[in-house]
Amino acid sequence: MTTTTRAERTVAALSKALFDFLAEHDLSELNVSELCRLAGIHRTTFYGHYQGIEEFAAAVYAQTLDRLLDDTFPAGPAIDTLEAFSTVCLEAQIRVQQRILEERPVYRSLFTAGGAGAFRHAVEENAVRRTRVGFGVLRQFGVQEADPDGPGVAFVAAGYAAWVEKWALSESEDAEGWARDMLQYLPVWWPAPGTPQALPGA
Repeated sequence: MTTTTRAERTVAALSKALFDFLAEHDLSELNVSELCRLAGIHRTTFYGHYQGIEEFAAAVYAQTLDRLLDDTFPAGPAIDTLEAFSTVCLEAQIRVQQRILEERPVYRSLFTAGGAGAFRHAVEENAVRRTRVGFGVLRQFGVQEADPDGPGVAFVAAGYAAWVEKWALSESEDAEGWARDMLQYLPVWWPAPGTPQALPGA
């Protein structure tokens, strides 16, 4: 049986309070005292984990987007060709952009408020981890340019964070179209949909 720690319960309560508040209000209207009141948490407990509302909101919402990618990596039975790899990446990005579209005012606030740098940094940090894993999968297909320990990881992750911000600030509602457009800005060796190459030995 999994044991939930006090810190996890605290973050869960604060997260729920944040989601509930932002469903009806703007992020700029929230302060630490109000968040803690809604969550039933002491301010001293909050400051034991975070410096302010912007940092907390950035962490929570960046994690929300990152969890939408959980089904993408690592490679498994469903990812036995480059085409499958490209497809799951595209589908994951569509999920991310759909979520942002559903809560666009919140994500716009996160990208433009005083803590905008914190949110973009959190998105980029998560992207670095995901990109490193993705590069490792591509290496299994013989794509030698995809070095999990090389500078390309940071380059792709930074571009990804910028793309997510661009989507959040746009007026478009075509999440799938934007996700497909993103593929053309990836490295030339990144597999496009329809690439059939299978894993060695598959």
